[in-house]
Amino acid sequence: MPGFPFTLTMKFLKRIIEPISLGEDRRRQEFILNVLLFSSIVLFFLATLVSIFAFLARPLESEYNSLPLMSLLGILLFLLCLLILSRKGYARISAHIFILLFFALAVYMSYKWGVDVNASLLLYALVIVMAGILNSTKFSFITAGAIAIALFVIGYLQEAGTIVANSYWRSQPWQESDTIMTVIILFSVAVVSWLSNREIEKSLLRARRSEALLKEERDMLEVTVVKRTAQLREAEAEKISQLYRFAEFGKLSSGLFHDLMNPLTAVSLNIEKARGEKNNSEDLNTANTYLHSAVLAAKKMESFVSAVRKQISKENTISTFSVSESIQDVVNILSYKAYLGNVTIHFLPKEVADEKYFITGKEVKWDQAILNLITNAIDSYDEISEKEKVVSISLARKSGGVVISIHDNGCGILKENLEKIFEPFFTTKENKEIQGLGIGLSTTKRIIEKDFGGTLTVTSTKLKGTTFTIHLPA
Repeated sequence: MPGFPFTLTMKFLKRIIEPISLGEDRRRQEFILNVLLFSSIVLFFLATLVSIFAFLARPLESEYNSLPLMSLLGILLFLLCLLILSRKGYARISAHIFILLFFALAVYMSYKWGVDVNASLLLYALVIVMAGILNSTKFSFITAGAIAIALFVIGYLQEAGTIVANSYWRSQPWQESDTIMTVIILFSVAVVSWLSNREIEKSLLRARRSEALLKEERDMLEVTVVKRTAQLREAEAEKISQLYRFAEFGKLSSGLFHDLMNPLTAVSLNIEKARGEKNNSEDLNTANTYLHSAVLAAKKMESFVSAVRKQISKENTISTFSVSESIQDVVNILSYKAYLGNVTIHFLPKEVADEKYFITGKEVKWDQAILNLITNAIDSYDEISEKEKVVSISLARKSGGVVISIHDNGCGILKENLEKIFEPFFTTKENKEIQGLGIGLSTTKRIIEKDFGGTLTVTSTKLKGTTFTIHLPA
């Protein structure tokens, strides 16, 4: 099979190099150590083979080799033991011994051939780099300090003559052993450089992935926060809307009692008159007339009470109801407020008895929206006395839908305020504590658009009047 030897080789390498430690940092260090050990074993094995061939070719020159054949064999066996030790789960111990081995090798070369021998200097640099990768940056500085001390001591002793270095290499041509040692060191540096770059690239990749995940989580969190904030604002707006509705009815309470007193007085008077006629036993027809009037007044009072109770009810059940009847109930409730302000309310529904306009939704909320708009129309005449005060309410079908228009000839709204009037807590009324907090129109717009799928628009001219128009879909 083509590629079969390659597959076996890759499996073999993976089995030797793959870390068994737990923890990401430990696994990373073990992987680097195993790669360095395996590559060093391969390099020293090749160096041993080259040294054997060189010995067989020139046996008399073997004493001048940088590292004798037996030393190469000993290092090779020692490296194999370190790899086995790492595979047994003692990677940290093996890493320290591995660094110590190369450090001892460099010190030996400095001691034997002088502190300025090129191979030992390269080995010192390699040891510092490996110490940083296999352990930590702090350990690499400690290693660099130990190397500096070793170089200082060996150099001082050689200069004093206590240690006599073999400096034959200064006058001898370049030997195969020198080439072998230099190649081993350079390849070791290349492997260390590759491992270092590999770890940096992996760290950058993890950082980018983490950044992408953090960005995704941040975006999801922002969406969640926005969604939750919208829900909280909606719940808050709902509660404020209920409080505002009760506050409005609180302000209308005197008018409500007045409107109840009229039919209640009519009931009382007609019953007294009917009783008087009945006691005289003169004219039963007149007594029945008084009783009939009392019944009509009682029904009117009952209808009014029902309308008021519906307005202040907390029920938000969905039902199908008549638009015109709902508006008429609101007009009846606001009749005394309009009377006090000398305002006339004209409600002109363009519908016939057999074709009433019905919509489906929460009638309580619909009544609240209409009440807010008519109340604002009545209030628009507060500072006006010289013109006729009329609030016109029209109802008509248009394009299969329903259009309700509420128009007044009051103070109007400044052009720069038209875009702000639907914002919560925005009001042009001077006395906010008495006349409102500026949440009526924002609540009305939310009800019309969210609960009934319609639109609420406004046109106004300062000192000429304002028209609010509701468009409800078919």
